[in-house]
Amino acid sequence: MRALDPSVLVRVIARDDDVQVLLADAVVSEGAWVSLLVLQEAIWVLERAFELGLKQQGVVIDMLLQHKTIALESPEVVAAALASFRDSQRIGFSDALVLEVARRAGHLPVATSGPARALEENGHAGLFWHEWRRALGAVGLGCGASPRSEAVQLRGDGGW
Repeated sequence: MRALDPSVLVRVIARDDDVQVLLADAVVSEGAWVSLLVLQEAIWVLERAFELGLKQQGVVIDMLLQHKTIALESPEVVAAALASFRDSQRIGFSDALVLEVARRAGHLPVATSGPARALEENGHAGLFWHEWRRALGAVGLGCGASPRSEAVQLRGDGGW
């Protein structure tokens, strides 16, 4: 069984290029394995490049879970993440997947730098961006943020 990269998985799902689809289908017909990372990236590409909506993302993931020749890494994790994704109005599939992987590993809550998001488990929210900045400052790391993206930026001396 071959492992797929995101571009091959996207071709199988999007069916947007006849030649690439034929090649991808040939690989998948012999059995293919998809890692969690590849699944997440493929869903991201389908959302951004192909404007796949949230409901359609859920349908695609469900179809992949039931596919005859595609095996997903940790299908029970993907199924649980899909259930969380469908139940929630606050998180996308990639966030639901991060949360489920962390839950299974026993590492909750999930810290997030998203300014308006918290990944929750049993009422314990992840760290919001302002809490994250305060926590970094408290340990002497300091941190700066781009006013447009609120992304953590690395200072020239290697600190945050």
